[in-house]
Amino acid sequence: MKKITIIIIVLTTVTMKIHAQLPNAGFESWTNGNPDNWGVAVSTGTVTRTSQAHSGNFALRGEPVLISGNIIGPILQSGVGGTGFPINYSPTSVTGYYKFFPATSSGDRFVVSIGLTNGGVSGTPIASNLVFLSQTMDNYSQFSVPFIYVASDAPVTCVIHFSIVGPSTASPMPTIGSYYILDDLGFSGTTNVDSKRNSLPSKFKILQNFPNPFNPNTKIIFELPKACNVLLRIFDLLGQEKSVLINKEQSAGNHEVSFDGSELPSGIYFYTIKADNFIQSKKMILLK
Repeated sequence: MKKITIIIIVLTTVTMKIHAQLPNAGFESWTNGNPDNWGVAVSTGTVTRTSQAHSGNFALRGEPVLISGNIIGPILQSGVGGTGFPINYSPTSVTGYYKFFPATSSGDRFVVSIGLTNGGVSGTPIASNLVFLSQTMDNYSQFSVPFIYVASDAPVTCVIHFSIVGPSTASPMPTIGSYYILDDLGFSGTTNVDSKRNSLPSKFKILQNFPNPFNPNTKIIFELPKACNVLLRIFDLLGQEKSVLINKEQSAGNHEVSFDGSELPSGIYFYTIKADNFIQSKKMILLK
């Protein structure tokens, strides 16, 4: 009986190591008013601890604030300083429980952005997804955002953002009075991406964009092992297409494309390249 118990304990420990969960996923641990292992972009003071927990003692509340005449929306980032969390397997999705209270007639949306990379926040993307939740949720509801895998490499870093945005690209800023409550985050399932390994051309890759952050110009550099049709597009945090930089056949070799963000507001943007059946995305930050 003792041997069986020991085996169960060992197996449980091994499983926990393989399927590591998000640090401080229930927002129980706080230091100086900030959630441990998480960071807040743009401004502090928009994320607070609340006792309206789904489980345990605490949850996290995020809401826009007015600073110097500007409405600043809360962007909660995984990892201190938005560096993400280490991960050692390929999960199916990110789950969690939330409440959402958009201000009356605001059309505000609660945004969940997730990503996996193999080299830190700026590393090569492995998987990503972005969802918008606009319905008022007076009671806790579970969300489940699946990872969309675009590469078969093993992920090293998980990057997660939670934020509130306005109803459209024309009205991107949230409204004072909107807020969300978040608790009990986690990973769900394990994805076997081995079946994709043979279908992804290993030499297709985005090398970098530089500088990043940028103002107002940056260069996107990518490599093609053969001539093929290329679609290179820019998206904002709302998932709205802002620019199409390339949509035609490109020759084999390294390519450098300039992007001018002078007519766009400061914020987080994504560029996505599609070459034949290969797709890859990366994040860039415009700071004015």
